[in-house]
Amino acid sequence: MDFPDWIAVLGGVIVVTGTALSAARTVVLPHGRPVRITRLVFRGSRAVVRVAARLTNEDRRRHAVLSFNAPIALLSLPLVWLSLALGGFTLIFWGLGTKPFLAAFKLAGSSMLTLGFYDVDDLPRLAVGFFAAALTISVLGILLVTYLPTIYTAYSSRETTITALESFAGEPPRAAEMLSRMYRIGGWERLDEIWAEWRMWFAEAQETHTALPALALFQSSHPHRSWVGAVGVVLDAAALKVSLTDTFDAEAQLCIRSGFLTLREIALSFDFEFDPDPRPDDPISVTREEFDRVVAELEDAGIEPRRPLDDAWIAFSGWRVNYDAVLNQLAGLVDTRDVTLERLSLPI
Repeated sequence: MDFPDWIAVLGGVIVVTGTALSAARTVVLPHGRPVRITRLVFRGSRAVVRVAARLTNEDRRRHAVLSFNAPIALLSLPLVWLSLALGGFTLIFWGLGTKPFLAAFKLAGSSMLTLGFYDVDDLPRLAVGFFAAALTISVLGILLVTYLPTIYTAYSSRETTITALESFAGEPPRAAEMLSRMYRIGGWERLDEIWAEWRMWFAEAQETHTALPALALFQSSHPHRSWVGAVGVVLDAAALKVSLTDTFDAEAQLCIRSGFLTLREIALSFDFEFDPDPRPDDPISVTREEFDRVVAELEDAGIEPRRPLDDAWIAFSGWRVNYDAVLNQLAGLVDTRDVTLERLSLPI
């Protein structure tokens, strides 16, 4: 083997290894953060889908277009992996003596797709051919037989609780609507049960959305629903209750803490940057005017603040600053229109 042959083999090994690691970290490794290949595929799919979504102004059609983001990304991933692996194995076979380049490409394709129309009789190329076939079967088998069903099972579990939110938070859900409705029907004391239920939801979401980062990209089935928006509603409702009352509410505070810790873990899966220890007086995306309008709506429902509004605003800001940045970043990831107090779930 000449020097160019060694370079070709080394380059091919690097490409194949990088591709295999990308697949392993995306599909197999729990809590594995997507590597560059996976991130590029996700971003490319999102860019294409967003361009298509801008062609319509009707919410349902736009949501239908946006819902293709995750499926396109997931179906594109194995094609990208296999294409890169094909290029890598072509370099390896060329370096091992299969010349010209077209012959090396045919041998790589024949080996990976187990077609067997191109034969070799020396041990090094036979070993590489068997490895290429095994890698192809592994990628397709893991992705199509185990990865996708696992994602859809986790998706179904996630959406059940989000759908149930409509019964007491409205459609689209709103924090003020949630608190007002629970107060009107005499369910104010049952809010502790809701906070506890969502703490369990956050624990599940932290496991599923970090082990399977692609799950975060899946849209809800309804155009007025979003898992990010639902999380914002619950956290804002808990923050409002804690801020407007002068009593200690352990369940609501634990719900907020569980929520922002979960959002931060998911954000890390996509390499989002945020301040892990923000100051209570750091700026947030919710304005004082929005807060005052929501408080007025709660007062109309009979919920009287038990502390001065200036103090309540400071308290609310101090709670929301813990999840405001990551909530907005994840909203952009899943194409939620905004995550304000007054509107949290409509897609772009």
